Amino acid sequence: KIVTGDFNVLSFNEFKQLREKGYNIVNNEQNTLNTYRGSDSSFRAIDNIIYSDRLEVLSCSMTEDECSDHNMLYAQFKTKYD
Repeated sequence: KIVTGDFNVLSFNEFKQLREKGYNIVNNEQNTLNTYRGSDSSFRAIDNIIYSDRLEVLSCSMTEDECSDHNMLYAQFKTKYD
């Protein structure tokens, strides 16, 4: 499962319940990507990709662009097999 979006979170702690249920986030404390370009929030890592534990991140990054108040966040995954 993969869910993407602008979550408007104020900290990574807001993903705690999902993490406790086995989900992971691409934009996290070890790999913080400041995707929000606006000036009305001190926390800029509000965009994220949530993924299930059956997936492994191969790469992730963001593309800086002036077309929006958000930079594009992207990731590449592979399926884990048990």
